[in-house]
Amino acid sequence: MAKCLELQFVYVTMVLGDFFKANRIDIYLNHRRRSIIKEFCLSTSTHGLPGVARAYSWKNFFFWLVSFLCFTGIMIYFIVKLILAYFQYPTQTNVGLLLQWPQYFPAYTVCNACPYRSDLLINDLINYTNSKGYTDTNDTNTITSIQASHIQEFIIDIINSNASIDNYGFSLSDMLIKCIYNNIPCSASDFIQFSSPNYGMCYTFNAKAVNQSAVRYTSYNGERGVLDLEFYIHENVYVPYIVEGTGLVSMLHDNVQVPQIEIEGKALEPGRKHLLTYTKRQVTFLPAPYTSCTQAISPQMEAVFASYNGAEYEYSQQLCYTLCLQAFTYAVCGCASPLFWNVRSVVLPGTNNLITAPLCSPNDICYSQASITITSNETLINQYCSLCSTECFQRIFIAVPSAFKSPRMWVKNRIRQFVEERSNISVTSRPIALPADWSTKWSDYIDNNYVAVQVVRGSFTVDFYAQSATLSWVDLLSNVGGQTGLWIGMSFLSLFELLETFYRLIRRQFHNQNS
Repeated sequence: MAKCLELQFVYVTMVLGDFFKANRIDIYLNHRRRSIIKEFCLSTSTHGLPGVARAYSWKNFFFWLVSFLCFTGIMIYFIVKLILAYFQYPTQTNVGLLLQWPQYFPAYTVCNACPYRSDLLINDLINYTNSKGYTDTNDTNTITSIQASHIQEFIIDIINSNASIDNYGFSLSDMLIKCIYNNIPCSASDFIQFSSPNYGMCYTFNAKAVNQSAVRYTSYNGERGVLDLEFYIHENVYVPYIVEGTGLVSMLHDNVQVPQIEIEGKALEPGRKHLLTYTKRQVTFLPAPYTSCTQAISPQMEAVFASYNGAEYEYSQQLCYTLCLQAFTYAVCGCASPLFWNVRSVVLPGTNNLITAPLCSPNDICYSQASITITSNETLINQYCSLCSTECFQRIFIAVPSAFKSPRMWVKNRIRQFVEERSNISVTSRPIALPADWSTKWSDYIDNNYVAVQVVRGSFTVDFYAQSATLSWVDLLSNVGGQTGLWIGMSFLSLFELLETFYRLIRRQFHNQNS
């Protein structure tokens, strides 16, 4: 009997316990709104609100309430400032040295200073100037100043007829005496050919090719990265009146950078062996929204790259500006500037049509006026050149030049053999006649036409300039947390306390409506 009463007592206690527990939860959730708010203010970790809740007088109440609202306003002000600063996307530049081994060898582009061979140009040029009435001559031995003044017009006419002018320029086999990279012989077939408006046919060694998995590295063949080249420039077949000097023009650049030889080329004087010791620099910009940098290649730029005979080049800001200048010139004049006859593909703003623009006559002043107009009008630049942002990634090769007199007499015999072979039609299909006094002055001719170049890596280290964000989202979150903690002591847990209070108030409201 006693055991039965004891079990009944335990059961009743459990039932009553559950009842009172459920009742406490119900009472907690269904407090009056004022009680809920007061309880939140007393229990929250946010500073100031407990003082409001336990105020012993109206003066004390308003003191804590005004203090809380003032500091909350200051906190909001600083938080807004932080958020606005973050969305300005500030950046900083990190500078340092990077040990890079192995390094890939840069591309090297070289051109003859004279764009055309007079012996290949003279017959067609005379026929052209005679047909236009500029001259009336049958002399095929000498190009006069009048004929030379119409060479650009003649070349533009050929290009507009979609014919090639390559047969008028210096081929690499005409000039290249020796090519050795890291003690392994190379030849003209290791160069990529392209045309320059200023220098005619140009040639690039170690450019990234479309079907090429990799470029040559400095460690190739167990060496340190040395390119040795020797040239004979054939001054005796230079076209008179169009160039003021003799020699080569060359530049070092990245393997995927289109060579802007007209802008960045450096002159190489004959009678010297030029030593180019280079160092490498990398520049990295952050993508949007931090900068407007781009690597996107437009259809018109792809069309220009197609003329580089298989080279795989990346976006170029300088080329982009040339393209937009040509587009504006075409829109105004109906033709493109003859100064950039290698860049004829245009896309007008608001269209997607790729147009191969005809070239303006060199005597037409419209193209020069169009150039002045767009370069002096920011609105037009924004309209036609809106896509011409800086490259996101740049690899720059800085060459320090030096030179000494060359060649020595024991080298001249080998050079003499090369020059004489170039005059033999059985050796080449484009023979170059020797000067009339070659047999007696061949040594002087070699001094005036020989150019040697040695390109050498100067350091294993790479200078890098990397742009990074000054404020990340983690920095923003930390700064906001610091401001909330400093002014009113609020944290993430305080936010959850506030959410719980809102939940209880909403539940109370629904409870009143249902009851």
